[in-house]
Amino acid sequence: KARFYGHGIAGERTGLIDGAGGRDHADADADSDADGDADADGDSDADGDSDSDADGDSDPDCGPWAAVSLGRSWEWEYAPSSGVDGTFSSEIARLSGGEGVLDQAGNLRGDGYTQAWNASVEFFCDNGYYLVGSENQSTTTVEGSPTNYESTTSYNEPVLSMPAAISNGDTWISEYDYTTRVGREEYAGYYSVKYTVMGTEDIEVEAGTYSAFKLKAVQTTDASSNTYYSYIARDVGTVAGEDYELVDFRP
Repeated sequence: KARFYGHGIAGERTGLIDGAGGRDHADADADSDADGDADADGDSDADGDSDSDADGDSDPDCGPWAAVSLGRSWEWEYAPSSGVDGTFSSEIARLSGGEGVLDQAGNLRGDGYTQAWNASVEFFCDNGYYLVGSENQSTTTVEGSPTNYESTTSYNEPVLSMPAAISNGDTWISEYDYTTRVGREEYAGYYSVKYTVMGTEDIEVEAGTYSAFKLKAVQTTDASSNTYYSYIARDVGTVAGEDYELVDFRP
């Protein structure tokens, strides 16, 4: 089972692939975050300070944990424990007046299948990072037979994905009803994630060494409930999850 908790700060799920030909990336909504600028040596402090960089490199309305900036990009790689080989990436494709678009893409190979996907996620900044909706496309190939998937997802209201300021012990909930349209069909669902900041740990990944908050996320949908963990660094975003790590960052 390969879990992609997305790009960025809160480590939210943007895809879930359950075995060969299982759930597509595109059917798991658009929960994703925007990352920020790491220091030149790759080090970052998880001090809970919500001020933006003095040089204005981050959008102050999103905060340092969702330090979005036009053109920034990130790449993660799945760990062997995930059961798949592959990478996924994100880039801030558009940003103006606190509103923007995040482009995502990924390629992976599992036991008997491959999958390629991309998504375009709309967001805005207002004392935090909010999700608006997404468009998703993917191709899953099982034993040489490809299946294409396209969908559009919207929320009943904008979703706070990451507050502008967080500290040790903080909790927040991203909760919403969503509607996903696939062709002429329309599906409705419910999604909730409760986040808890568990403390600070030093994390070493290919992209650098970071002092990061450990986040516990309890995810609830119409069909299931899961708990997962990720690590977020100030002005960097998600540097590692349970089965992936940050390998490249371009500010």
